[in-house]
Amino acid sequence: MDKISFFKTQFYKKNQLIHINNAGLSPISLPAYNEINKWSQRFFEEGYFTDKDYANQVTFSREQVAELIGCSSDQIAFFQSASWAITQFINSIDLKPQDEVLLWDQEYSSHLLPWKIACEKKYAQLVQLTSSQDLKTPSEHIFNHINSKTKVFAFSLAQYQSGAMIHEVGLVIKKLKERGILIFIDACQSLGVLPDHYWPSQIDGLVGTSHKWLTSPVGVGFLALGPELILKAKPLSYGSGTYGSCDDTVNDMCYPKKSAQRFEPGAKQVLEICALGKSIELILATGVSNLYTESLRLSRLLKEGLSQFKGSTLLNSNHESFDHPIINWTPPPQGPYTAQALQNELLKNGISTAFRAGGIRFSPHAFNTDQEIHYTLDKLSELIYKKP
Repeated sequence: MDKISFFKTQFYKKNQLIHINNAGLSPISLPAYNEINKWSQRFFEEGYFTDKDYANQVTFSREQVAELIGCSSDQIAFFQSASWAITQFINSIDLKPQDEVLLWDQEYSSHLLPWKIACEKKYAQLVQLTSSQDLKTPSEHIFNHINSKTKVFAFSLAQYQSGAMIHEVGLVIKKLKERGILIFIDACQSLGVLPDHYWPSQIDGLVGTSHKWLTSPVGVGFLALGPELILKAKPLSYGSGTYGSCDDTVNDMCYPKKSAQRFEPGAKQVLEICALGKSIELILATGVSNLYTESLRLSRLLKEGLSQFKGSTLLNSNHESFDHPIINWTPPPQGPYTAQALQNELLKNGISTAFRAGGIRFSPHAFNTDQEIHYTLDKLSELIYKKP
């Protein structure tokens, strides 16, 4: 059995539900499910006697995240959500009045709002770059706004509404870093499905989350932070984990850890973190490039079928050199349903999608099958062309 075929066996297939909203919430993998059950049973049966074992498994998960990103495990901190991780990064930089922070105008609220609130508090300027009408994110829009006040460029590697990506993003990062601009990447729509690594070169921070393409339970955000920022950053909150462990003697003369674990003040969401490590282990064993190829094949199969509906619209947000499995599609205007109503009908029929940017967002993962894609297209045809 090849790697992709094996990967497909690691997801529940005994019901009629079809999961093609993996840019929103994916089902968890079998290794993640087994890991949760294992630790639930051990905590039930053994209690404190699991202490060192589960700590070691959290370390394993931290190492898996670091390998996926391409950084050291000392640079990884776990949080309860991506927005918490983003807020910690903002707290790690010296944002001053009149500094400018650049974001795209289509960033997800959990990325946008921490920056917006921080800029308001610090009297800094939030500049939202204007996307093209079809939600493309042209690099020239970035360079047109760069000036001596630009402090940070914070952006999603792939935008959540359409999968839009910056053309030659590596070159854009290089040019901005040459001008001393901090680079922060929201990789929630990238990790686990896009094969490129941007950490080892020049970026200052990167955030990810567990429940999308990483096929893990909701509840884990993580931050990769540059070494120089780790040491000078102030944690958002403090506890025993900031300095040592919960078993250390209380000491007023203690010093924060020198790794990113200084941002983890206390007890962690162990079940979710351990499950995340096992899902990433499966992803790395399969190969992100293999997952990307299969996800994109399924996406193109779906896109080809969607294009057959006369009068419908596909947002062509992707550029010439790279593509993303996310599709944004608007049904024919003469049909019986609006996009949002049709998305609801699909959900009633056991097909998960999302309503985004006025259209239906489809995001197939490599665990999906050709049969599921064809069934989705057949169901759309039935709904759109149904007789009154």
